[in-house]
Amino acid sequence: MVLRLKTFGGLSIEGGGVGDRGRVRPRRLALLAIVASAGPKGVSREQVLAILWPDSEPERARHALSQTLYSLRRDLGVEPIDTTTAQLRLDGTQIGADVADFRVAIAGKEWNVAGELYTGPFIEGFYLSDAPQFERWAEEQRSELAH
Repeated sequence: MVLRLKTFGGLSIEGGGVGDRGRVRPRRLALLAIVASAGPKGVSREQVLAILWPDSEPERARHALSQTLYSLRRDLGVEPIDTTTAQLRLDGTQIGADVADFRVAIAGKEWNVAGELYTGPFIEGFYLSDAPQFERWAEEQRSELAH
């Protein structure tokens, strides 16, 4: 696994020659954060649409999601999100995520590992000004993960 999504203390992608936000646009990073936070159960396309494109017509929102997924593949050179099932999931063979590892550590009561992974609030300082639902979702996640 060459790429790593860092969600604690900010939002960036490391490894594979990919600079943080410079190469991957904010909405694409936001999509990765949503999918990574959902863990192995994944997140439905409808949930993603409601968070990132709540005011768009359904067909337009679905097209925007498809374009975002395509752009992520192009930007990263790998397919970071498994889209072969109804639920969108991070493909752990292509990209890892600190939030996913954190949840595994908490579930396994590996407090030291969890403490090392938690380097700051979830996606701290990252905003999408035109997506208020994303801001609400991020605050819920931030609160849950801080506990």
